[in-house]
Amino acid sequence: MYVFTLLNAPLREESGQDLIEYALIAALVALGAIAYMGTLSNQISNEFNTIGNNFQALSSFLPDHKSPASRGSPHWALGLFLPQYR
Repeated sequence: MYVFTLLNAPLREESGQDLIEYALIAALVALGAIAYMGTLSNQISNEFNTIGNNFQALSSFLPDHKSPASRGSPHWALGLFLPQYR
């Protein structure tokens, strides 16, 4: 009976089991995060492209650098909406 108890003792030992379970959970979370990074990077890239395109479209409404409105005039912003300030 003593030999049987000695052989089964490592099977009943649970002190290291929690550490292994936490390591497995951490590995699964890491794999999920790595898998999602590709999708997330594409979404972020699309958002920055959209913002860039919006700025590019907005620049067509701004006065060009040769106009009097853009030469230090305090009324350059009014030129966006009022033709007499362009």
